[in-house]
Amino acid sequence: MKGAYSPDLFPMKTTAGSGDGTVAAGGAATSLGLALGRETKFLTVQASVSGQWVGPSDLRNMTSGDTIHTSGYWVPTLGFATQTRITPRLSVNIDGNYNIEPGPNVINQDNGVFYQSNRGDVGNLGMAVNYHFIPNRVVGSLNYNHTFYGLTDNIYPGLAERDSFTDRSADTFGATVRYVFR
Repeated sequence: MKGAYSPDLFPMKTTAGSGDGTVAAGGAATSLGLALGRETKFLTVQASVSGQWVGPSDLRNMTSGDTIHTSGYWVPTLGFATQTRITPRLSVNIDGNYNIEPGPNVINQDNGVFYQSNRGDVGNLGMAVNYHFIPNRVVGSLNYNHTFYGLTDNIYPGLAERDSFTDRSADTFGATVRYVFR
């Protein structure tokens, strides 16, 4: 079982000209989750379910001066992870998850323009090949991850000409080395 809470400590602002912005999320967030797994000599399997509540947020656009308010929403996630140990030094991990993305309401509080932000579900599928250079001490990995982004659209009920749609995916390759301190 896991849980986390992130308070809303810093306001979210876009940058303008030489002005500063933030990387703040603009709202508090809470997540809860549960994982169940099984480990054998050669295989480990885990299934998980979690949810994240993203609280209402305000974005201050420093260029226009407008404040954009987004309603709070839940993001449920289903996931799995496996590790297959081929030799004592070589293993392969395969994992994935699926986020059921919401459609929060968004309103420009200065001009009253309202729209529905349909974020599109997101799925991830990853694989890593791991090698223990020094068993249980120094481990190197080659990683691959593919992200399937669902169709994202913004629907403006009063301004249909502003409707927008995005459909995309992403591939990530990487290498990591982990050292375990004892």
